[in-house]
Amino acid sequence: MPLVDIAVIAYNQEEFIEECVESCLSQTMRDFRVTVFDDASSDDTEAICRELAEEDSRVRYVRNETNLGMVANACKAFVETDAPYFQLMLGDDVIFPNFLAELAGGLEKHPDCTFGYGLAHRIVGDGLSNGMYTFIPELPDGPNPLLPYLCFTNWIIYSFALIRREPMARLGHFDAHLRRDGRGFIDHYIFARLASLGPTYVSNKRLGYYRMHGSSSTSELQRDNRYKEEAIHVYDNIFHDLDIFDTRTRYMARANQIGRLLTANGIARTALDMLRAHEISSILTPIAPDFLQGIHDALRAFRFDSKSPETLNYRLETDENLAILAKQAAALRQLAGTSA
Repeated sequence: MPLVDIAVIAYNQEEFIEECVESCLSQTMRDFRVTVFDDASSDDTEAICRELAEEDSRVRYVRNETNLGMVANACKAFVETDAPYFQLMLGDDVIFPNFLAELAGGLEKHPDCTFGYGLAHRIVGDGLSNGMYTFIPELPDGPNPLLPYLCFTNWIIYSFALIRREPMARLGHFDAHLRRDGRGFIDHYIFARLASLGPTYVSNKRLGYYRMHGSSSTSELQRDNRYKEEAIHVYDNIFHDLDIFDTRTRYMARANQIGRLLTANGIARTALDMLRAHEISSILTPIAPDFLQGIHDALRAFRFDSKSPETLNYRLETDENLAILAKQAAALRQLAGTSA
């Protein structure tokens, strides 16, 4: 059994699939195998992949008889592989030769980490953009508690994450998403669930390229105006997963959902409103200082990953509002100490 299973999921990606698989085969760490799970492509994806499998014994090709959809295909990929580490590679992305050495090496050194991730370069159309164009928390290389940050957004891309199989299987892997209503971004939901079990190995290196093009899943969601709707569902999933997420995590995600996605109230103001709400004040009062401080600390770490001048001041929350949160958290902590 190899140390790593790279599962490439593909559908009608004749333009990119060869480069994708070749990038997997070019890893400096050699203990891996590549399996392409073709979701009943109607273009030349099958012919290209069969030729790659004939040329290199490390490549296996599996074709679905009917189109399962991305999540069900990912489910199949996880169930039909068995290496200790699992990577879900999208068939239009490219990883650099040091990808596995960087992340598998980190996970081997830190067995408490449930998964690891690296950053990437973003290709839009035929050109390289000047950043991932998303909010990313500034964290040091190595193990980090990631869950507080995932209450506010997701910046981790499947192709640039390496998952430890045992905790993933224990949580029900991708099937856990299907057993719910299947709504919301599955990557965000899966990474949050994994982060609830232990730290994440973080690499700030750019470990490959991911593509934004007309047929990519993200582009389709944006074109159909469903991107925001799917994001809202992610935080519903976190809030209702009582068996996985603690109270602070659930209500941090709820404050973000209401303040940033459902209203223009803002995260900080929404969090303070929640503490005053009669319906939930009894739930939040015992954890109020940690609740507010957790929101403050997580939001303060985010920076928008772009070199464009117009994005320089992008923030999830203003510095003034973060200062109010910190001040209120300190006051509540002092009040609790006085009462004790």
